[in-house]
Amino acid sequence: MKRANVDLDALKGRLTRELEEKISKFEEKFEKARSDSESGKLSPVQEDSLARELEEEKRKIASLEREIQGRLLKKREELLTPILAKIDKALKAVAKENDYHFIFDVSAGGLLFATEGADVAPLVRAKLETAAGSE
Repeated sequence: MKRANVDLDALKGRLTRELEEKISKFEEKFEKARSDSESGKLSPVQEDSLARELEEEKRKIASLEREIQGRLLKKREELLTPILAKIDKALKAVAKENDYHFIFDVSAGGLLFATEGADVAPLVRAKLETAAGSE
């Protein structure tokens, strides 16, 4: 699990640096355009053209942010799926070997394993129906 987290953190760091570089270049270009516009160095046509160009770069950066999030989620799933499958297999083996019907994760407050026959919903429904009939 630690190795998966290290790999994921490395990918996140690399992708974040790539994004930060693009954002930094965009900000520099934006500031230069603002300065040039305020000092009158640009014609209205040049301002419009530059504004469209900056808007397109902004859109690309937003798209890259979404792409990075998607890549990180995919990589996380790719790294964790085999680990979680091993954990699940080990839980089922421990439950079978020790005749456990339930295994809880008290730290997360969740049920990790339950035998298939452990569903008491039909029994509860029957009890409710019996109680309703006797009222």
